[in-house]
Amino acid sequence: MRFIFVYKIYGFTQAALTPVRIVVGNVLNFASSSLAMLWLVRALSTGKEQGWIKTEHEFPAEKLELFRRKIGDLLLSRHLITAKQLEEAVKIQQKTKKRLGQILLEKGYLSEEELVSALAYQRQMAFVEIDPFEVEPEVLRIIPRWLAERYRVFPLKYENGTLHLAIDRIDLGLLKSSLEDLFKVKIKFSLTTNYDINYAIEKAYSEEYLRVIRGKRLGELMLKDGVISQAELSAALRKQKRTGETLGEILVTDGVISPQVLEVYLRQQKNEWTSSTTEEESKK
Repeated sequence: MRFIFVYKIYGFTQAALTPVRIVVGNVLNFASSSLAMLWLVRALSTGKEQGWIKTEHEFPAEKLELFRRKIGDLLLSRHLITAKQLEEAVKIQQKTKKRLGQILLEKGYLSEEELVSALAYQRQMAFVEIDPFEVEPEVLRIIPRWLAERYRVFPLKYENGTLHLAIDRIDLGLLKSSLEDLFKVKIKFSLTTNYDINYAIEKAYSEEYLRVIRGKRLGELMLKDGVISQAELSAALRKQKRTGETLGEILVTDGVISPQVLEVYLRQQKNEWTSSTTEEESKK
């Protein structure tokens, strides 16, 4: 009877294998039942609870659910857009074939930060806002400017054998494996905005970056000696990013320190900078 039904649905080849499948299935069932009885007898005789022999399965339901959720639904659930705005954007998408997020941005219904944050959540990536002046010079030297501009990436930190990079797109393709082969390290991407990538590359690979880094070091020297407070240093660094002035000029202009004190710490900073540069060159 089984042969007939299999033949009608799957054809002669599968029907011919029916007896084989029946035999194999019965053998496996017998073996499983025998093993279960053996474990039961062992448990009863020893009084010890026996482990459960099973195959390991991964059920990534939650992960898959994130990917199944369309970006429009995700934005709705975050109350970033209204149902009417989404409906309007979908109609435009059907005509123009543009990405839904791009349409919502062009309509002004949400900001780039809100969209990218939602995309990062959807793809289970971290969302970052880049402050290029917080990146250590050693990390910045790993990724040269031409490579950062070509692949639209920016180095954030190098930690435990992993190079953390910010990127402004989700279609990575073979980029991750290519960079891992190039640098011989593990790469982990975080998602950021197009504006942040442009800003970070422009600022980090410039004289302004060196000026700010040197200024931070100057401020740290003064902070260590109790000449300025952490609040005064933070305020001066924020002002430096806006105006482009040196940290020393800001501290003097704002009356935090005197020109004489600045001169002392500039000499100290110069001595440290010269000695560290000489040490690096001797290692090459």
